[in-house]
Amino acid sequence: MPPVYGVMGEDDSDVDSLRAFIKRLRDDAEKPSSNITIHRKGYEGCAEMLRKGAGQLRAWERAGVTRVVVSYDADRDKPTDRIAHLEAMVAESDITIDHCLLVPVQELEAWLLADVVKLEDLFTVLRKRDKRKRIKPIVSPETINDPKEHLIKLSRHPKNNEALYHPPTHNVWMAEHVDLVVVQKKCKSFRPLVTFLANE
Repeated sequence: MPPVYGVMGEDDSDVDSLRAFIKRLRDDAEKPSSNITIHRKGYEGCAEMLRKGAGQLRAWERAGVTRVVVSYDADRDKPTDRIAHLEAMVAESDITIDHCLLVPVQELEAWLLADVVKLEDLFTVLRKRDKRKRIKPIVSPETINDPKEHLIKLSRHPKNNEALYHPPTHNVWMAEHVDLVVVQKKCKSFRPLVTFLANE
């Protein structure tokens, strides 16, 4: 039987991006994403997720979900502290199904910053210009303290300074198009997801 996934995150944008990553990674591993179901749950921030997440995990297990992915941005906290919070939430839920706990450093948007070629594609379209906006390669995206704000800054229009990048609108497109090999190489926090899906 194909697995049934549950994907949980701090907001809908993160969950939708994770869903896109999962589908692509499965397709790359010749495990077609077309035959799986992915349930999703985004919250209004980390506090709500940590408060309500255990109940959602229990509900998913009762509903037949067989694999769970949970994401909680490190922001400027220690990733090990965030992992501990997620482990406590899973322990409270008492689920027995396979799960992957992700802590993007500093935010999930760091994974998108890994592939500046695709960012150039996106920003060129957003600016509605033929001239390509060149972006300096980012060797270590996870060292940027606020990747989301960095993306917004990169997207600003040269004439009116308008920010063209909007995370809820554009993150999924990026997740659907970034080079996953590049993301895996540059972002250590992405690798547990790759391993989890490879061991399905």
